[in-house]
Amino acid sequence: MPRSRAGARRPARRGRLAGATGAPSLHVGGGLRRHRPRRADLVRRRQDRWRRDPQRRRRDRRADHPRRPAGSRLAGDKGINLPDTRTSLPGLTAKDFDDLSFAVEAADVVGLSFVRRTDDVLALQEHVQRLGAPNLGMVLKIENRQAFENLPRLLMASLRSPPVGVMVARGDLAVEVGFERLAEVQEEILWLCEAAHVPVIWATQVLESLAKHGAPSRAEVTDASKAGRAECVMLNKGPHAVGAVRFLSDVLARMQAHQSKNRGLLRKLEVSRVS
Repeated sequence: MPRSRAGARRPARRGRLAGATGAPSLHVGGGLRRHRPRRADLVRRRQDRWRRDPQRRRRDRRADHPRRPAGSRLAGDKGINLPDTRTSLPGLTAKDFDDLSFAVEAADVVGLSFVRRTDDVLALQEHVQRLGAPNLGMVLKIENRQAFENLPRLLMASLRSPPVGVMVARGDLAVEVGFERLAEVQEEILWLCEAAHVPVIWATQVLESLAKHGAPSRAEVTDASKAGRAECVMLNKGPHAVGAVRFLSDVLARMQAHQSKNRGLLRKLEVSRVS
C-alpha cells in the first residue's frame, strides 16, 4: 500500500470509496486525498487488517469500523497491510519505469519491492532489456504472503537473467504471515534460495537497539548470530551504525566455526575437559 508522506499532517476525513461494494469506507488519519479508487474493491470485508507497527493489530468486523485496542497517531512512513487481500495490480507503475531509465545508468542493482507474481519479474526484465542493461542486478524483496507462496516460481523467472538476489524483508513479512510464523517462513526462504544458488539479504531490525541507542538487546544478539546463514546482512541506520557493523562482524566471525548456511558444523567444544 502507498505510504503517507513523512511529516505531513492533515485532518482525518471520512468518505465512501469509489469501487467498493456494500457500505465499506476507509477512515485513515491521512485522509483520502491520495486514495486510488480502483484499489477499494480489492479489500475483502471481515479480514485482518494490520498497521505496520506490530503493537497495533486491528481486526475489522466491518470495513468502515476497524477495531483496535488503543488509539495512536498515524505517522509518516507507516504502511497499511491487508494480508488476506489478493491483488492483481501490477508490481511496477509508470513512475517505476521512468525511474529505471536513471537506475540503469547509475546503479548496479535494483530492488523489486512488494513483488507478488512472476509477471512482476518478467515486466522488470523486459524493460531493463529494452533499456540496454541486461546485466543489471535485481533483488526480489519478499514482503508479503503472495511472494512467499510464489517464491519457487519467482526464483525460476528471475534466473532467466541473473544476477539476482532475495531480500527477506522481515518487517512487512511478519505482518503479512503472522509474527508466530516469521521464524518458520524465513527459514524456508533461506532453504529455497540456497537450493537455487541465489544469495539472500537478511534485513529488518538487525541490531536495531545497538545502532540507535548504543547497546543491543539479548534477543538481537541471537538474531544477529543467525544472520550468518544469509550472504548479506542489512543493518539499521542510527548514530551508532559504525559500532553496530564492528559488533556484527565480530559475532559472525565467531559463528563461522559453528554454522555454515543452514548446517551446524558441530565443532569440538573447549568449554570443559574431563581428565
